[in-house]
This record gives sequence, structure tokens and C-alpha cells, in this order.
Amino acid sequence: MNLNSDSIKLIKNWLLQVPLDELRKKVNECESQSDKEWWEQIYKLAVQERKEHSYGR
Repeated sequence: MNLNSDSIKLIKNWLLQVPLDELRKKVNECESQSDKEWWEQIYKLAVQERKEHSYGR
């Protein structure tokens, strides 16, 4: 999948804004392992993005 810079900015902004507890809840609600792994990756990206964003200040 190729993403342009506008798409990447939108995704990064979303990762910064979505509450981490909501993402964790989504992970815990998944019934299939593949869905759970996907949401775990999203959660990890959100945590990483917040760390990078806070260091950039």
C-alpha cells in the first residue's frame, strides 16, 4: 500500500488523538487472533507516535 504524505499526516494525527484506553479495549474485544494482532499493532503505533511527538517538542 502506498500512502501519500497527506494520508500519513492524517493517520499520525489520528494516532495522537485516539485515546489509548479505547485502542486497548478494541484489542481485548477481538475474537479472531488476526484482528487482535492488527489492533495490537495500531496500539503500538499510537504509543510510539506519542513518544516521538512528545520528544519533538
